[in-house]
Amino acid sequence: MTRKSTVIKYCCWATVIGVAFTGGIALERQRLGEKYGGVMKSDRAKSLRNATGNASGGIRGDKAGTLESSRSSSWEDPWPRVFSEAEIEAVAVEAFQSPNPLVRRRAFDQLLGSLTAGNAQYMLGHLKENSVRGDQWRDFHYLWGMLDGKAAVEHAAESEENDLSHALAGWASKYPDEAIAHLNTTADEDMGSFRYRQRVMVNGMANNDPARATDYVLQLADEGDERTSQLFEVVTSAVLSNCDVDEAATWLDSAYGEWADRDPEGAGERISSMPRSPQRDAAISGFARQISYGDPGKAIEWANSIAEETKRVEALTHAGQHLARRDRAAAEAWVVSSGLPKEAQRAVLNPPQIRRR
Repeated sequence: MTRKSTVIKYCCWATVIGVAFTGGIALERQRLGEKYGGVMKSDRAKSLRNATGNASGGIRGDKAGTLESSRSSSWEDPWPRVFSEAEIEAVAVEAFQSPNPLVRRRAFDQLLGSLTAGNAQYMLGHLKENSVRGDQWRDFHYLWGMLDGKAAVEHAAESEENDLSHALAGWASKYPDEAIAHLNTTADEDMGSFRYRQRVMVNGMANNDPARATDYVLQLADEGDERTSQLFEVVTSAVLSNCDVDEAATWLDSAYGEWADRDPEGAGERISSMPRSPQRDAAISGFARQISYGDPGKAIEWANSIAEETKRVEALTHAGQHLARRDRAAAEAWVVSSGLPKEAQRAVLNPPQIRRR
């Protein structure tokens, strides 16, 4: 047999197998749709796993708002209606006992699509009966937290299962103010438990709304909370994981400037631990800009550690202008050896006449 005929033979077999596989999935989808009420919209639907991040609590910023109010709604994106208890039981068999992984995944997505505040406890019973763990356990409790955070978190607090972090992260991602208010009611309880919950809550907020999480942590900084640095690191990690380079850089520049205004030592320590990267440059830029008002010499030191040339020149120019306002002779001596382009040197020695607000 020639090489060409062999290739043709295997291509034909591959085509037959592919058609059969695709056809089998389509038939299985149709069977599940007819069995549980309505053709399954698999090509258009997005499962909860596609809407959330890998860590507990992770709806990304542009995915916010896909759920209606927790008072009246289920996870409405994939499936159009809520199942009865009998239907939930039938779908649970497919989701947790089918030997076909595609069937299990699709059926579990149907369960999430039917989850409401009213049937969460009943559905949870089926998860426990089938010893569900891993991603399914996480996704269920995260969504329950989004739909009915108070009930989900209070149940988790009394449970011996690993579900509190998922439920609280889901609640914080959807209704951060409610989650914060609830957390504050536990402040007088065990401090270790409170700090754990606080970290989980900040992570849930940060994965969905970094600005809201940042505001919360900065408010703690205003109050002198010693945990600010650790919580700021939680927000930073979420931003770096969920945002593209430009978005992350914008946040870092702004947020670390705000943090430096409140806790320059804590912000500086965090930046020092960051690897060289565009994100680190952005953090230094915001940090140096903020501290240049009070300590332009220190700001110049930080600005010199920026790797990217354009950003470094901008930061050095800004810090140098504040030095010139304070001590023109010192600025003139520094700018000669600063390495700045001539245009930037002139800008340093001719700062705009502005006042810090």
